Parts: sequence; C-alpha cells; structure tokens
Amino acid sequence: ILKNILANGFEPSKVLIIHPGVTQIDGVAAVPSLDSIPEKLDLLILAIKADQIQELGNQIIDRDLAESVILIPGGIGEVPGSEQISREIRKKIQHAHLKPDGGPVFLGANSLGVLSHPGRYDSMFIPETLLPKRHGKYSRDSALISQSGGYMISRMSNLSFLDPAYAISIGNQIDVTASDLVNFLNQRADIHFVAAYMEGFNDLDGLVFAKAVREAVLQGK
Repeated sequence: ILKNILANGFEPSKVLIIHPGVTQIDGVAAVPSLDSIPEKLDLLILAIKADQIQELGNQIIDRDLAESVILIPGGIGEVPGSEQISREIRKKIQHAHLKPDGGPVFLGANSLGVLSHPGRYDSMFIPETLLPKRHGKYSRDSALISQSGGYMISRMSNLSFLDPAYAISIGNQIDVTASDLVNFLNQRADIHFVAAYMEGFNDLDGLVFAKAVREAVLQGK
C-alpha cells in the first residue's frame, strides 16, 4: 500500500505510518499508535486484523481523527459470528453522521483499496508487478466501482485499455454505498464513463443506485 501511494505521486512528507517500534519506513515517518497522530487526517487506511476494527473505529470516531477511512480487512458481517460486530460498527458510524461535521466516512470493510489519480494516491495492496498501472497527470475520463476487488483488478489487468481516473473497491459497504459513489461521479464533469460490478445492495440502496444510474444516463455518461 505504501509503495503504491508513493509511486502514484503522493508526497512522502504528507504520509504518516502508524506502526510501533520504528520511526520511519521507506523514508516515511512512523508513529506508534493512534494517540500519536499529530493532526486530523484526510484519509486513514486500516490494514489490520478484523477483530481490531471495532476498537480502532471507536477511537477514530470518538476522537475525530480522520475525515475518511478505508477498511481493508474482510470478515466483518460476512463471516458467521461477526454479524453483531458489523451492526455495532454501522450504528456507531451512523450516529457520528448526525454530528454537525458529519463524522468520518468509511469505505469497506473488505476493500482492496482505491486508485484515485485526481487525488494522486493508490491505496491498493496489489503490487505493481502484478497490476501495472499508467502514471502521469494526463486526463482520464472513466471510473470503476466494484464490490469484488478481485474482479476489478482482473479486468484492469486483462483489458489493457482500461486506465480509470478512479478504481474503487467498495467491499461490503459498511458505510459508503454504490449509490453514494455513482452520485459523486455524477457531479464530476470530467468523468464520462462509469462501470459498476455489484453482488448485492444495502437495504433500499438498489433503488437509490438505479436513480443515480438514470441521472448518469441523462447527463450523457
């Protein structure tokens, strides 16, 4: 993840690693814990064990540590016995969204990551040796949204013409949903093509997704 973020052009001085026992990794500063974060983060990527999500998620929300969070680990809400944890996390996130600032937004869990050329970062945990990507600041006008990270990267690998501005692995949609992302892309005049691969929708989000797709079509996307 770190190597991909740096390879996509993000400044090392703007990246912080949370990892005990070291002060830097690959030239990027490291701190031992969430308690050591010096300021609120734009994006926090949690590449941790699934059983750590609830504790760390509570800290992030209660202490307002980040604007957005990508949850890499799977097993939340999809593995037997984890349903209650998933419900508690969702409830905590939804309660935070009622605050004046809206609280942090969460992508995932079970997200393979996000490639954002406009944001100059690539948080996928697939190395460039397995999924080569084109770098550079030229214009890109397509976006991929996929519930399956494996499906998304196989398409990007096998179809060499795919060079999306955004490639977003949404996982099990614990917070941010497919319709949220299509509505976001509808606001982007520079995005003309949107591809979505879905395996299921949150309650009532299928209808909202269909309305967002209709809006995209009416815009000529």
